[in-house]
Amino acid sequence: MWHEARKHERKLRGMMVDYKKRAERRREYYEKILPGTGVRRAEM
Repeated sequence: MWHEARKHERKLRGMMVDYKKRAERRREYYEKILPGTGVRRAEM
């Protein structure tokens, strides 16, 4: 059964990486729209 846990682990890690990439892209997007403001959004 360890392979099932491993599969789930990889899926979770992928989701975390995707979340970080999206957060970075979102930050760059807001920085472009509102330069210099350093907009901070509440984390989910």
